[in-house]
Amino acid sequence: MKHTMPRAFIYFLMLLIFGCVNHASKPVTADLLAAAPEEGKAIIVTYRKTLKPGHLTVENFIGDRSLGELHNNEFSWIHIEPGEYTLKTRWQEAALIPTTERTIQVQAGQYYLLEMRGGVGIAVLPQTRQFKPTSTSLKSGDYLQALKWLDNCCQLIRQITHGGI
Repeated sequence: MKHTMPRAFIYFLMLLIFGCVNHASKPVTADLLAAAPEEGKAIIVTYRKTLKPGHLTVENFIGDRSLGELHNNEFSWIHIEPGEYTLKTRWQEAALIPTTERTIQVQAGQYYLLEMRGGVGIAVLPQTRQFKPTSTSLKSGDYLQALKWLDNCCQLIRQITHGGI
């Protein structure tokens, strides 16, 4: 009498093996980010690694123009003309993170990476309470530095290549 495994068990093993081999990998940032800004322009990248409050989005604006709402592990980028801009970062109200604004000076040929950060620390001082938001971090550099900073962390949600700012 031959001992054979039931076919259903063999199919299950095959699915298990091929399922493990064929898992999704991290996105390759180099395939998603322009290797150089358009002539006479810069690139602004907004990105968000995994952070709390994870269920809420954060949105960035240059003037009234949205750069996109980001969930965890997402990024967007645009081409932008050189100059001075006001960049506004707005979390959903439930995050309890105040809207922040910062002025940035943009130079042609550079990458500007704006990392979203979550959480609000409350410092209790004598007779005073202060909110100290840690909502953004801004870095500038070249293409290779941008790839390093993004560290293949994020999925592209928005890219504006025509009609940038």
